[in-house]
Amino acid sequence: MRDNDLKKEKYFNADGYKLIEVKSTKLYKKGTQFRGLFNVTIKGATKQIEIPFEYSVNGNEAEFTGSFTLNRSDFGIGGKTLTMADEVEVSILVKAKK
Repeated sequence: MRDNDLKKEKYFNADGYKLIEVKSTKLYKKGTQFRGLFNVTIKGATKQIEIPFEYSVNGNEAEFTGSFTLNRSDFGIGGKTLTMADEVEVSILVKAKK
């Protein structure tokens, strides 16, 4: 029931917005850590977010892992409610072939 409710217009509006997009605009190294600036688009709203990440290579496969926090209300998700936190922690794992 909850999963179906989250697909409705008040939350993610899955019928109107099929994808959540994360596009890099800049990747760089800060000290020993990698970071990137990414445009995150949810429900048609785009915000630029800095995401720290780790990069590792194992044979022919590269892996990127990281996490970041976003504010759901910046993307019009969920309206005003006392039962849902505004901040959401997002974890990413991307695997790529070399």
